[in-house]
Amino acid sequence: FANFQNLNNAAQVRIGCISDRQATTAKNCILTQFKMERIIYCQDNIYTDDLKAARAEGISKDTKIKDLAFGCASRQCPSFALEMVSHVKAYFTGANKRLSNQIPLIILSTVLHDFGNYLQTSMLHLLQGKEEINYLLQEDHEAANQQKLLTSRISHLNKAYQYLVDFKSL
Repeated sequence: FANFQNLNNAAQVRIGCISDRQATTAKNCILTQFKMERIIYCQDNIYTDDLKAARAEGISKDTKIKDLAFGCASRQCPSFALEMVSHVKAYFTGANKRLSNQIPLIILSTVLHDFGNYLQTSMLHLLQGKEEINYLLQEDHEAANQQKLLTSRISHLNKAYQYLVDFKSL
C-alpha cells in the first residue's frame, strides 16, 4: 500500500491491534496449559507407562547410597526416595511430552491461523465502509503525479508510433 498512505496506516493499526490480541490469547492458552500440567494423572495410562520406564531405567546402587541416604537410619528411606524419584521422572517425562506438543500447536493456531482469519475479516470490514473508502484510497500526490506523467508519455509514444506506421505506409 505504498501509494495509499491512509490505507497503509489503517491497515498497520489493525494489524497491531490483532497482533496484540492474539499474543495475549496465546499467552493465556499457554499459561492454562501449564496450569493443567500441575495436575498429576496417576491413573493415566501414559503416566503409568512413563512410570514403568522410569523404574526400569533405575539408578545404580552407588548413586542410590551416596545421593539418597541423607540421614536415614532404616533401609526403607532410600527405597521410598527412589520411588519418589521414579514418580517425579515419570511426571516430568509426561509433562515434557505434552508441553512440547501443545505449545507449538497453540502458537500455530493463535498466531498464524486465527491471526490470518481476523486480519482478513478486519480488512474486509475496513474496505466496506463507504464513507471511508474514498479517504483510504486517496493516492499519494507524488505517486499520482508520477502516474499521470507516465500515462502521458505512453500516450505520446503511442501517437509517435502511429505516425511512424502511417509514414511507412506512404
